[in-house]
Amino acid sequence: MLILEQILSWTAIAFGFMSAWLWYRASKVVVLKGDPRSRGGFLIGTKDGTQVDVYSTMAEASRVNKHAAIATAVAVLLQALAAISGKLS
Repeated sequence: MLILEQILSWTAIAFGFMSAWLWYRASKVVVLKGDPRSRGGFLIGTKDGTQVDVYSTMAEASRVNKHAAIATAVAVLLQALAAISGKLS
């Protein structure tokens, strides 16, 4: 069971890093006016003159946040399974 515990633990770590990266990416999402993800929502201007689609930016950030939450849930589940498998041996 030690090998299974280690595999589960390392996989949980990988999913933890993936969720951290996804949450970082979600915090940096910007959908510009001409972007294919733009849904033609409310536009705001930035200092350099580009226009940001606020609604589409929030929708894209929400989508990435959902993937980060799923990755975190998988990491926690794998870590719980690793702890259980360690107790069974």
